[in-house]
Amino acid sequence: SRSLMLPRATRATTATAFRRSLATERHSGVQKDVLALYRKLLRIAGAKDAGTRDMVRTNFRADAASVERKEIRLIEHMVRQGHKKARLLEMGTVAKAQKGL
Repeated sequence: SRSLMLPRATRATTATAFRRSLATERHSGVQKDVLALYRKLLRIAGAKDAGTRDMVRTNFRADAASVERKEIRLIEHMVRQGHKKARLLEMGTVAKAQKGL
């Protein structure tokens, strides 16, 4: 096949790019919303103190583990709540987050 004629580094890069394109095609709209919210919260928390980022990560994963994948309405509700929390964190008056985010 053609891939056998490519240098090894090129084949690996091509394979990685192909896997990434497949991974993005497999996500539903809700999954993309959840991932975007997670990245947004981590980006915002990174501008705060060090403990805020860890807390956001821990709470987000705990919330994700508490919900089954097929509970779409609950997940959408949690995403809306997450966006509200993100807006609060973005405020200049918030220096750090405490438990409950």
